[in-house]
Parts: sequence; C-alpha cells; structure tokens
Amino acid sequence: MLFVCSGVYILLLSIDSEKKSLFIWSGVFFGLGLLIKQNVLIFIGFPIVILCWDLLKNFKENNIVWFGPLLFFLLGCFIPLSIFFLFCLITGSWDQMFFWTFIMPSEMTPPISITRLIYQLKILAIPIIEVSPLFFGLAVIGLLSPLWDKTSRPATTFIIVFWFFSFLTMCIAFYLRAHYFLYLFPATALLIGIGFNSFYLIIKKSRLIKFESLIIVSTVLIIFTYSVLDQRKFLFQTTPEALSRILYESNPFIESLVIADYVNEHSSPQDKIAILGSEPQILFYADRISATKHILTYPLMGNHQHANLMQKEAMTEIELSKPPILINVVIPTSWLFQKDSKSMLFHWLDSFVSRHYKLAGIVEILNTKTTNYYWGKDVIKFSPKGDSFIQIYQRKQSSQS
Repeated sequence: MLFVCSGVYILLLSIDSEKKSLFIWSGVFFGLGLLIKQNVLIFIGFPIVILCWDLLKNFKENNIVWFGPLLFFLLGCFIPLSIFFLFCLITGSWDQMFFWTFIMPSEMTPPISITRLIYQLKILAIPIIEVSPLFFGLAVIGLLSPLWDKTSRPATTFIIVFWFFSFLTMCIAFYLRAHYFLYLFPATALLIGIGFNSFYLIIKKSRLIKFESLIIVSTVLIIFTYSVLDQRKFLFQTTPEALSRILYESNPFIESLVIADYVNEHSSPQDKIAILGSEPQILFYADRISATKHILTYPLMGNHQHANLMQKEAMTEIELSKPPILINVVIPTSWLFQKDSKSMLFHWLDSFVSRHYKLAGIVEILNTKTTNYYWGKDVIKFSPKGDSFIQIYQRKQSSQS
C-alpha cells in the first residue's frame, strides 16, 4: 500500500500538471506494488478508470493525444515488471518464480463460497471497527457528506472509487485474513478527512461558529483519546513478549530468540541450518541461511499434486547441506496438517536424525505463560506434557564429513 498510495498521489499530480514523466512514475509505483502483492493487479484498474474518466472529460474529436497519459501510465507499470522478469530469466529462476507466484497460490488456498466470504468479513471487520468506532463514524459522515455538501462531491467520488478498488483487491482471492484490511485503510483515512471537514463546515454555518476552535480541538482530542485509551493495554501496559502471547498464543516467537542464541553459539556464520517447521524467524535472529528453500512447511502438507515432490526436494537439500544443527518443530500451527497430508517427510526424518544427529535441546511450550527449556543431559528428563515442543539436534562428529 505504500507504493500504491505513492502511485495515487503522483497520479493526481500528473493529472493536474499533465507531465508525461509523472504518469510514468505513477505507473512505476503501481508496478512495484504489483511485484509485492499480485492482488494489486486489480488495483491498477483504479488509475485506469480515473484516467479514462479524465480522458472523456477532456476528449477532443480526432485528437489522439489525450490517450497519451493512459499509455504512459501503463508503460510505467511494465518497467519494474520487465526488469524483474529479465532478472529471473538471466538467473535461471523463471520457472521457480512462475510456479510460486501463479501456480501454487491457486492450489494452496482454494476460493471459498460467497457466503463464507461474507461471514469472514463480518467476524474480522467488527473487532477492527470496535477499536476506533469514532474514527469509523467520521468515515461514514465523509461517505454521506455529498448529500449536504456539494463541494465535497468530487473528492468523495474519487475516494469511493479508491475504496471500491481497495475492497476488490482485498477480496479477489475469496479468502480473508485480518491484515488484508490494510488495503482499505488509506481510502478509509481519506473518508475520515472528508468527514471531519464536513463536520467543520456544519459548525461554521451554525450559531456555534463563535466556539469553532474549541469545538474542533475538543472533537479531535475526544476521538484520539478514546482510541488511545481503548488500546492502552496494547500500547502502554503490555510487554512485547506478552503481546506476542496474546496475539499468537503458543506459536514459538519468544522461544525463537533463545533457539537463535543456541544456533549462533554452536554453528559458524557460513553454516546452513535445517528447520523442519514454518519458523523462518529463527534464521533471521540467528543470521543463518536455510539448508532448504522450503522455509515454510505449509505447502508440503497441502492436498495438491506437488506435495510429494516438495518433500523430496526438502529432504535432498538437507541431506546435501549436512547442516550442523537441525530443528524439528513439533507444533501443529507450524505445519497445519491436513486430512490427506503426505507423511513421507516424517518417515525420512526419523531415520535421518537417528543416523546423523544427537538431541541437544528441547523447548516445551506448556501454555501461554510457561515454557520449559532442556539442554544437554537434561533432555533425558523430558516427557511431553502437550503437543507443542521443539527439538534441537546437533550433528554427530562421526557424520560431519
């Protein structure tokens, strides 16, 4: 959204100035947004609609020059895409890029029904609105402001179209998560601005104009204060560690720091580390490279035709890398097992570990408040009390070569 919003801003500047370079730069920023998130392909329809509308308003018969802005914008969109595609061809990674960008997303997250999508919208949107109801109230005022404020109609129409394409971009995959609502925030923030301006005009036209400054300042303070106080537990009263537990429960983000320290102490910077599980943050904290390109194991557990091949790739890459440390994450949310998940990887893991590794540590997450660490000889004391623990293996001296 950073690139998209930059592209929208430059688009407005380019329409006002009619500079060809600005139309190109607007397209470049939209192209960069598309590289980050493929859903932005839908968002590119927004500037196209705006430019076409501007084209129709200023169209001159038999004067094709008015199509120039649209062509320059589309040219800008293709610049970052062309550079990226050329890079993939030069480095020989085109097939991998195409597979993970276009094939796997459709197979990993099959579309849900419209009924289910509406249900997801409801359960995800309500908590977001409840956090700052006064802000969203102003957004509603901004949405309705054209009914009584003619001066806000052009801006409101523009923002509604912006919001509409944001919404389409969010829902295009027919699958929602809470952070997808970030697509809507820029357009919603603009509606809040329109709403606040309309509120100000209402005061200006009433008998309350004498208290204009006091009312405006008080309104701003009330809205911001309410929102901050409502979130004070998250913003001021809770540690990052506690927040991690509140938001992510027993997922091992806190424990990853401790495990990363162990990896740092027992491996060299050039060593590759194997993590069986979807915990790439350990690699980041430890400043190590993965022994396999499959740093997330969710695709390996999917019900699709590529699962067996992916598991074989992971197994082969780990065997060839001979990582000095292997981490096995025995946590359901790190795998998301499905009914028909392939089990070949786990049969291989048992044999591979027993031949080449020794158990060096165990991290057991009992609940959101208690984590037990076992290192060295203490691992023999470990007896699983739940289904959330992590095994840290050190490669045997006899298996180093």
